[in-house]
Amino acid sequence: MCFVERGIYMPYEVGKKYHGFILKEEREVKDISSVCRLFEHEKTGARLLYISNEDENKVFSITFRTPPSDNKGIPHILEHSVLCGSRKFPTREPFVELLKSSQKTFLNASTYPDKTMYPVASMNNKDLQNLMDVYLDAVFYPNIYKKEEIFLQEGWHYELKDNNDDLIYKGVVYNEMKGILSDPVETIVQKSFKHMYPNTCYSNESGGNPEEIVKLKYEDFLEFHKKYYHPSNSYIYMYGNGDIDTYLSFIDREYLNDFEKKEIESRIKLQHSFEAMREYESEYPISKDEDEKDKSYFALSFVAGNALNRELALAIEILGDVLMGNNSSPLKKTLLESGIAKDFALDAGNDPTLQPSINIYAFEADNKKKELFKKIVFDRLEKLITEKIDPELIQGTINKKEFILREANAGSYPKGYIYNIEVMKTWLYDGNPIDAIEYGKQLDIMKIKFVEGYFENIIRTYILNNTHAIYVTLKPKKGLSEKKIKNEKMELKKIKKSMNKDQINELVEKTIKLIEIQGTEDTKENLEKIPRLGIADVKKEDTWIDLESKETEGIRTLYYSESTNKIMYTTLIFDLKTVDKEMIKYITLFRIALGELSTVNYKYDDLAKMIDKNIGGFKIITRNIVEFNKPEHYEPQLVIAIKGLTSKSKEMFEILSEIMQNTKFDDDNKTHEIIKMLRSNIKSAISMDGIEAAADKLTASFMESSRYNEFAAGFDFYNFLIDLDDNFDKKKEEIKTNLQKLKEIIFNKKYMYMLVVCDKDDYSTFEENIKVVIENIGTKELDKKEYVFDEESKKLGLTTQSDGQYVAKGYRYDKLGYEYSGKQMVLKKILGLDYLWNEVRVKGGAYGSTVLGSSLGNLIMVSWQDPNLKETLDIYDNAYKYLENLDIDMTEIEKYIVSIIGALDPPFSTPYHKAYTFEYKMSSGITKELQQKFRDDVLDTKIEDIKNFSKMLKEIMEHGHICVLGSEGKIKENKDIFDKIERVK
Repeated sequence: MCFVERGIYMPYEVGKKYHGFILKEEREVKDISSVCRLFEHEKTGARLLYISNEDENKVFSITFRTPPSDNKGIPHILEHSVLCGSRKFPTREPFVELLKSSQKTFLNASTYPDKTMYPVASMNNKDLQNLMDVYLDAVFYPNIYKKEEIFLQEGWHYELKDNNDDLIYKGVVYNEMKGILSDPVETIVQKSFKHMYPNTCYSNESGGNPEEIVKLKYEDFLEFHKKYYHPSNSYIYMYGNGDIDTYLSFIDREYLNDFEKKEIESRIKLQHSFEAMREYESEYPISKDEDEKDKSYFALSFVAGNALNRELALAIEILGDVLMGNNSSPLKKTLLESGIAKDFALDAGNDPTLQPSINIYAFEADNKKKELFKKIVFDRLEKLITEKIDPELIQGTINKKEFILREANAGSYPKGYIYNIEVMKTWLYDGNPIDAIEYGKQLDIMKIKFVEGYFENIIRTYILNNTHAIYVTLKPKKGLSEKKIKNEKMELKKIKKSMNKDQINELVEKTIKLIEIQGTEDTKENLEKIPRLGIADVKKEDTWIDLESKETEGIRTLYYSESTNKIMYTTLIFDLKTVDKEMIKYITLFRIALGELSTVNYKYDDLAKMIDKNIGGFKIITRNIVEFNKPEHYEPQLVIAIKGLTSKSKEMFEILSEIMQNTKFDDDNKTHEIIKMLRSNIKSAISMDGIEAAADKLTASFMESSRYNEFAAGFDFYNFLIDLDDNFDKKKEEIKTNLQKLKEIIFNKKYMYMLVVCDKDDYSTFEENIKVVIENIGTKELDKKEYVFDEESKKLGLTTQSDGQYVAKGYRYDKLGYEYSGKQMVLKKILGLDYLWNEVRVKGGAYGSTVLGSSLGNLIMVSWQDPNLKETLDIYDNAYKYLENLDIDMTEIEKYIVSIIGALDPPFSTPYHKAYTFEYKMSSGITKELQQKFRDDVLDTKIEDIKNFSKMLKEIMEHGHICVLGSEGKIKENKDIFDKIERVK
C-alpha cells in the first residue's frame, strides 16, 4: 500500500526490506489519524513500530523486557546507570547534558514491573536524532562495565569518610525507594501486586526494596544488563512526522548491525489462578503522637483476563468508571454512604501487566470495618447484577471515553508517548501493538453489547465469581519508622564491628575516591562528543497568539479560533476578591461541591449521568493571578472550564447553568463525604508531592499572594478541613450557610469574563447557547477586599513519617533591590543541572534538587527524597561561591540557551491549551513585547551575567526562609535550625 506523507509519495510494501528492517505489517488507524508500520530487524530480531502522522512533536523510545527475579532493584538501578556515560559519550552523565542542551519536549526513563522504557521527544528533527544516538549508545554500550562507581552512586554503597564515623548507606535509588515506600498508598499497591502474582516477576518490586537493595552485588547488576539489554529483547518505537527512511538507516547502521540474533528467555509468565481469595495483613509507620483510629488501608484485588484481550481490557476500564468514576457512581456512592473510610478508589485495567487487575481501595479506614468493606462491595455488585446497571450510566461513560479519545489531549506529555505506553500493553506480551490503539472497533462492540448484560457479566465473572483474588489490609503501627531506623543503625554498627582495621581503612579510601570522582569535572573533549544544536538552530522570534476581545450578553469574552475537531471549550472566570476573609477557606469546598451535590431539578446521581452524557470535561479550579513587576497585586479567581461537542453545547450549557444556580447545599451526609474525601486526598498529595507542598509553604512566608494561597488551599486550609470533619455535627449549619453565601457572592456578572475556543463557524452557536448561563447570573456591586494574613514562620519544620526530606530555602530578590531578567532562566538551569545535581543528588544521594522562581521576584531551592537536611541547606548557602568561581566558556552557556529557547516554545496538546496559556500570560501583565524581551535576554546571556548573580544569590540565602517537610527524627535532630516544628496530621 502507498500513502502520501509530508507531501511525498512514499511506497512501502509488506515483506520488503528497508535498511535491514523487514516490513511485517502496514495499517491505517483512523482512530489516531495515523499509518502504522511494524518492522522486524532481520539480523537481530529487534522489533520496530513507526506511527506516521502530521504531529511535529516526534517521539522515539526503546524498551526492554526486564522481569525482576528479586527485590534488589536491578531494573531500576540499571535505568539510572546506563545514562551515566557510554562508549561514544563518556561524560559522567550524558542524560544531564541532554537536559542542559536539548530542545527536548520529553526526556525520561521509566522502570515498570516487567519492562524498562527509555523515551525522548522533540519537535526538531536534528535534535531527535541526537537524542536517539545518545539513548541507543547508553542502553547498548554503557560505561557500567568500566566504572563500578556508577553502580555505587546510583544503586548503593557504604559511606565512611573517617575511621571513627558511623557507617551509613548511600545511593540515589536506595534513597528514592525509601521515600516512595514510606507512603501508605504506594505500600498497599506494592503489597497487592506482590500477593496477586506470587509466582511471577510481579511479586518482586522492580524499583527495589531498600532492605534488599543493600544486598545487591555489582556482578549480578552487570549480568542483568548482559542478559536483557540486547536488540533481540528490544522494542523500538517511533512516532510523528519524521523521516522514516533516515531513522531506519541510522538505527541499523550505527547500532543494530553490530549485533547478532540471540535467544533471550524474558517472556513474562502467567500466574495460575487461586482456588480461593487470599488475605494478607501488613503495617505502615505513623507518628507516636498520632491516633491509630481510622488509619487503615484496604485493597480488594481481582486478576481479570489477559492483556492481549483488548476488548476486555477496555471494557474493564469503562466498568471501573461506571462503578466508581465519580462520587455518584453506584459502588462509590454506597461506599461513601457507609462512612467506613475517608475515601475510596478503583483502578481497573490500567496496570501495565500481562494479567490486568481490578483493584478497589479504601483509604484511611476503620480497621474494625475490614469485613464490612468486603461485604458492602460484594452486596452492591450483586444488587447491580440483579437490578441491572442503569443503561444511561453506561452510555454516558462510553460517550465520555469516546470524547477523550477523539480529543486526544495528552496534557503536558507528548501524544506519541501516551500511544507508546498503550502499544506496549500488547507488544511486550508478543501481541500486535497496533491492536492496542484501535479503540473505535472495541467501543462500537460495547455500544451494542451493553444492553445484553455485557458489563454485568464482567462483574459476575471477574469479581464475584473470581477466585484469583486477594484482600490486603495495611494497618498503622506507632514506632515502626523509629524501629526501622534503629535496626538499620544496629545492622551497620554490626557490619563495621566485623571489619578489621585494614578493611575499615580500605572503605574510607573507597569513600574518598568515590567523592573525588563525583567532584571531577568532565573534560572539554568528552563534553564536545555530546551531539547538540547550536544557536543557529533556534528560533529567535517568540511565539505569540492574540485573543480576540468580544462581548457576549454584556460579558467580556476572549475568543480564539482554530480547528478543534468540533469541540467547544468554554471557560468562565470569576473574581474572588469579593469574598470576605473569613469565607476564603470555604472556597475550595465550594468548588468541589459544585457538580457533586443535588440541584433543584436533579438528584446528584442523575446529574452525574447528565454530565457524562452531554459533557466531555468539566472542572472548577482556583488560580491566583499576580501582576508582573507588582507582586503585591494579586487577583484570586474561580475558573469553570467546560468542554464538549459543539452539537451538544445547548445541553452542556443548560447543565452548567443548573449547577451554578440551583445547587443545593442541604445534604449534610453528602457534604460530609466530600469533606472526608478531600481531607484524604490532600493528605495523600502532601505525602506523594512534597516538592510542591514544601515550596508553597516556604513561599507563603515571604509573598502575600502565596500567603493567600496557603490560607485558601494549603496547610492552613488542610487543618481547617480536619476541624470541619472532626466537628461536623457542630459546624454543619455554618457550612451550609457559607456555601450558599459564596454562590451568591462569586457568581456575579460584574466580576467575570469568559474565554471560548471553537471552530470559526461555531462561534454563533456559542453565543446563542451560552445565554442560558449568563441570564441566570446575578448583577450586584460589591466591594473588593484587601486581606491581611498572619505572618508565617520563617524557619519551619513539618514532620511526617517519610524516610526522606523535602528541603526548601529561598527569599524575594525584589525586596533586596534586584529586578527580574530573562537571564535568570539560564541561571536557574545552570544551578539546577550542574551545581545542585552534583552536590545534592550525586554526592548527597537525594533523588533530586532544583531551583524554582519566577518573574514575580522570588527564588528558592528545593530537594526531594533527600536523606540529608543541614548538609543540603549548607549547599544552598554556598551556591553563590559556585557562581563566583564559575569557569565555563560560551559553548557551555549556549547549551543552556538552546534548551531554554526550546522550552519557551512548547507544543500544545489542544487549541484550548494554547489559548488558556496566553490568556493567563495576558492576565498577568505579560505582553508580546515583554515576552520577546525575556527571550532576547536568554539569547544574549554571557558568562559574566551568570557570575554577576552571585551577589544576589548570597543575599537571598542570607535572608532566606526555610521549610523542611519530612522525617520527624531528622527534623528533631536538627531542631536548632527551626523556629517552629509542626506535625502534619
